[in-house]
Order: sequence, then structure tokens, then C-alpha cells
Amino acid sequence: MQTTIFMRRLVFLCLWLGAGSAMTYAQSLSGTLRGQVLDRSTQQPLEAVTVQLLTHASATPVLTDAEGQFRFESVPVGRHDLSFERTDYEPFAQNGVMVRSSKEVVLSIPMEVKLYQMDEVVLMPDQPRGTPRNQMAAVSALSFEIEETRKFAGGLDDPTRLAANFPGVVAAPFTSENFISIRGNSGRGLLYRVEGVDIPNPNHFARIG
Repeated sequence: MQTTIFMRRLVFLCLWLGAGSAMTYAQSLSGTLRGQVLDRSTQQPLEAVTVQLLTHASATPVLTDAEGQFRFESVPVGRHDLSFERTDYEPFAQNGVMVRSSKEVVLSIPMEVKLYQMDEVVLMPDQPRGTPRNQMAAVSALSFEIEETRKFAGGLDDPTRLAANFPGVVAAPFTSENFISIRGNSGRGLLYRVEGVDIPNPNHFARIG
């Protein structure tokens, strides 16, 4: 009788020790997975990146800190897939990360800035180039911009010199002044306007004409 009781106690003790060893072994079959998320171009750490352990359903998604660091504890050994998401960056996936119980796994994750493709923008001027600003001028009227005065040799950013290249316009010969004659009319009878205001002469320190 005593032998039977002793054997039962011995069997119970062996089972208890075996269960404890199995639990200890099972608990040891996990590891730590951590890393840092960086901007691919600047190599600066990225904050507030959502990191999710896809192959471990019970793992809660985490956010990277100010240094771009993230960490998962008690990750079962084996291969795992992770996803990284942030609003202004392209989603990134890291698959097949091997987790071992013997050492910590450290990752460095690069993410690229998300580029948004917008609709085409077409810029149209208020009026076609060359259209005169004077609405009363029906014919022989042409407008030009300052940039156009730089396209002609010897123009010296002078609108009068540019106008001398138009049909029917002739620069006054044998003179140091930039008078122009339009269809044979006197150069002293021209009317100059700057932004709609009448001026006697567009030149500095010049007389009327």
C-alpha cells in the first residue's frame, strides 16, 4: 500500500517537474524585435510611424518615438512580417524577419516621401501676346514686353530701338538721339505712355519728342 502511494507521488512529481520545464521552455521561445525608421533621402529619424507586426495577431501596433525607434517584446521565434505606414510617406513592408530567442533583432527601415500627382495646370494670359492695351487702336497697334527688348542686338533695353525694327518704323539717321519716324511722320510728334500716363519722352534727361 505504501509502495503504491509512493509511486503515485513520484509520478505526480515527475509530471509537475515536466510541466514546469515545458512552460519554462515555451516562455523562452520568444525574442525582442526593435529598430529605427529613417527618411531614405535625409537619413533623419521619422516620428509617428505606425509599425504593425502582421504575423503576430496579439501584438499591438506601435508608433515610433522622436528618434524613430520602435520595439516589440515577447515575439514568438520564427519569421515575421512588418508594415510601416505614415500619411506623408509611402507604405513600407519588411517580410521574413527572423526572430530568435538567443539575441535581439535590430532593423533599420528606410521610407520614401509620398509624391502626389496632381491634375495638369494650364496658365493662360488675360490677352494674347502683342495685343495692344489701347482698346481704341483698331489698326497698326502692337504691344511688347521688357523681355522682348533684350532679344535685339543693340537694343540696350530701349523700347524705341525695338520699335525701330517694326515695319513702317525708321530710326532717325545721323543723330545720337533715338528718334523714330512712323510712316514718314516727324519723330517729335510721338505720344509716349507709361502704364496709361502720358509722358513727353521715355529717355532720361531728354527734351520733348
